[in-house]
Amino acid sequence: ATSLRLVGAFDCSLPLPFVRSGVAYHLRCALGNFVRRYVLRSLLSAGSSSSTPFTCSTICISLSGIFSKNSKVRAMSSSSSSSNCKYSCTAGLVGLSFAGFLLSLYTSYVEIRAERDHSYEAMCDISERISCTKVFTSPYGRGFGLVGPLLGHDSPLNIPNGFFGIFYYFLVAGLSFSNNIRITRLTTYLIGLSNVLSLYLAYLLYFVLEDLCVVCVSTYAVNFISLILAVQKGQILVREDQVMRVMQKDR
Repeated sequence: ATSLRLVGAFDCSLPLPFVRSGVAYHLRCALGNFVRRYVLRSLLSAGSSSSTPFTCSTICISLSGIFSKNSKVRAMSSSSSSSNCKYSCTAGLVGLSFAGFLLSLYTSYVEIRAERDHSYEAMCDISERISCTKVFTSPYGRGFGLVGPLLGHDSPLNIPNGFFGIFYYFLVAGLSFSNNIRITRLTTYLIGLSNVLSLYLAYLLYFVLEDLCVVCVSTYAVNFISLILAVQKGQILVREDQVMRVMQKDR
């Protein structure tokens, strides 16, 4: 009875109480004709090699095969799209890490050069209020202004901030190549921590030093965009893992 109702839903000669308007009626007929033609072709092609009887159950099996094929096509298309997005996020993270690495390298160079030569002016020194050298040579330019008061100014960790950035961006670039969910989460946590540090440094830059550092602001932008890409990549990996588990259960 269920099979008959399923097939009858596409038969224009059978009245349905909920299909009374002209648009719905013609839509139902067009869909029914398409389904019947597709099913008949499948059955005729299979009839030459088998003796399967032409029953409602056969039609329902054919319909379920059609729908399952469409579901597989949609799943493959979605998987391909998510893979492309995942690789784009990875490429973006690596590219941004490389940019951050260069910015940190330049920061370290300017700070060391300015400490040795007090008359040195970097390219990022645009005016008195827009000067990166002033920021890099401040007490907050080493150990983020935290290592010195806590561990002493002679501590081996009281190094220029750029050195921390070089190590950090190199680490993030290496971790970004992995598609493991746990490693991606670790990368996201590291980038999130760097954004918290960026907020702290931005506060010092604007309210304490009262200066605008072009290199510093560029680093903040790199960290923020990296956080967006890392979160997006993590979401994609979680969805892919859920899809794989569902497919394994279906098998």
